[in-house]
Amino acid sequence: LPTIFPYSLESLGERISFLKSYGAAPAGEFSATASTVVPTQNMAYYFPFVLSIPILVKMLWCYNGIPVAGNVDVGIYDNKGTKIISSTSTLQAGASVVQSFDIVDTMIGAGEFYLALASDSATATFFAHVPTSTVHFALGALQQATAFPLPATATFASWTQTNLPMFGLTQRTFI
Repeated sequence: LPTIFPYSLESLGERISFLKSYGAAPAGEFSATASTVVPTQNMAYYFPFVLSIPILVKMLWCYNGIPVAGNVDVGIYDNKGTKIISSTSTLQAGASVVQSFDIVDTMIGAGEFYLALASDSATATFFAHVPTSTVHFALGALQQATAFPLPATATFASWTQTNLPMFGLTQRTFI
């Protein structure tokens, strides 16, 4: 797919479908998206995704809520926690719109990776799902305190959050 985000087949979506096929994931674990404060100030959210083939990443993006505040950094990490690319600290701009970040076109190979999102504001909002279960924890979502801007090396910690924000990468130059 040209766009990968926390709910796409390459990320949590594939794992949720797998768990549901074995009756291990509860039905209705995601609410409709809503504008909500995400993430905790200076905390990085990491969401796993898997590629079976290499892709060329052209842009990163996040779905801003209302209101926008502070700065945001969106990035990609390898499975060992090394940052591959990020948008760098950028002013969150545009309420209720997808904000895209033009990056240096970056080839990433097949394997396991993490999408990352961090904000330096306690009041920044993004559109997010609020799961009715802890399925996101069981599926490999991680976090890191004091991680703005996104660090060169992630220090992964167990997931304690409730919201799953909308953000990701795309292989297109226009979203």
